[in-house]
Amino acid sequence: MKKDENDIDVIEEGLKEAIRFAEGKETEGRVTYFFADQQICPREIREKMLGLTRKEFCEWFLVKVHNQRNWETHKRTPDDVTLAFYAMIMKKPKVVYQVLHGKPMPTIH
Repeated sequence: MKKDENDIDVIEEGLKEAIRFAEGKETEGRVTYFFADQQICPREIREKMLGLTRKEFCEWFLVKVHNQRNWETHKRTPDDVTLAFYAMIMKKPKVVYQVLHGKPMPTIH
């Protein structure tokens, strides 16, 4: 089976990023954790699902910015309670926001 050039490009970029990470350099990687048979990627939830900056996400969901950064870059691993919280945000972000703030979630830009 011949690999599509796009597949090769993705693999090549992944390898380059892995080297940058191993060298201790900042990367744009997507760190995925597993909780209750779910894949939890804090950065994907924040950026792709909600379209929020790190600061906005942290304000909306009462997460400390340095914790979010550490979880996104895998400098630290979130505990199971945190992963359960992210699973709830993934499934029902409006409900989580409502519970935390007592008002409807603002419109996502």
